[in-house]
Formats: sequence, C-alpha cells, structure tokens
Amino acid sequence: MNIILSRPYLSSLISLFLLYLIGFAVFMTNLAQQPLRPIEKDVDAIVVFTGSSGRIETGFDYLKNFSGPLLISGVHPSVDLTQLNGADLLKKAQYQRITLDYTARTTRENVTVTANWAKENNFNKVGIITASFHMPRSMMLFKQQVPNLNVSPYPSNVIDPPFTLILREYNKLLAASVRLL
Repeated sequence: MNIILSRPYLSSLISLFLLYLIGFAVFMTNLAQQPLRPIEKDVDAIVVFTGSSGRIETGFDYLKNFSGPLLISGVHPSVDLTQLNGADLLKKAQYQRITLDYTARTTRENVTVTANWAKENNFNKVGIITASFHMPRSMMLFKQQVPNLNVSPYPSNVIDPPFTLILREYNKLLAASVRLL
C-alpha cells in the first residue's frame, strides 16, 4: 500500500487541517471592528507600524489627545511627513512630536526599531498601532525579541481587508509561533 494513502497518515493530515481551520476561525473572530480606546496614562509613546490603510490615520487620531511622542516605523524613503494621510489635520506642535523611521521593512525590523527608540528615549511603555489582523503577530514578536519592554496594543480597524491578506497574516503568525517552541 502507498504510504501517502495509508489510514494513519491520512487521519493525521485531516486532523492537522481541521486544527488549522479551527485556529483560523478563532483568529478571524478576534478581528472584529473595535472603537478607539483611550491611551493608558502610563504609555510614554505611541508607535505606528506602517502597512495597510488606516494605521497612520489612527496614529494621528491618537496623537491629538496624547502629549507624548509618536514614531511611525517603516516609512518609504521617498515619503516625508506632509505626504502621509491625515498629516494635514495636525497642528504644528504635533508635527514636532513625530519621528519617522525609514529603515524597517518587516515586522521584525519594526519591533527592533521600536525597541531601540524606546531605549534611547527611556520609555518604559509604548502603545503599538497596527492593523487588527497584524496585532497578534506583532505582540508575539515583542515578547520574543524584547520581553522587557512593556507594550500595549491599539489595533486600527481595516475596512474589508482582502481574505488573502488575512490568511497570509495567519500563516505568518503560525510560523512565528513555531519559532517560540
């Protein structure tokens, strides 16, 4: 009998696939639209991970009612602050509290840039803004890379993200989880 068609092997594959689907269903239920919640009093700074739409605008919304600094990590080198969506609605004093990072290209690099920026500025706790579907992996990477940095999630809501994007992010989360083992 062919090993691929053997009953134990096939049962294991089906079980793994079902486990994958259940995990994906749980992941999807945690992506519900959430209202912006107030920044906690002990947050020293806010960091936005660039990527899908809405993240930077969410960061600017928070900046209006927050007196601390804002780091936008992963900005394309050809973009300046005035070109970012929503920047035209900020006051001059708010512009002075914004730092743009042009080096990060991946989520892991965003975490590294954030950790270095927090250390350089003696921040104990930072609020992280990224898409709701991106937040679980971002938080996991913080725990892996800089467990001593206190991080608080502030997910931005993405309206109708493509299914393929959510599926890809779920697969990246699984891959990051395997690295924990």
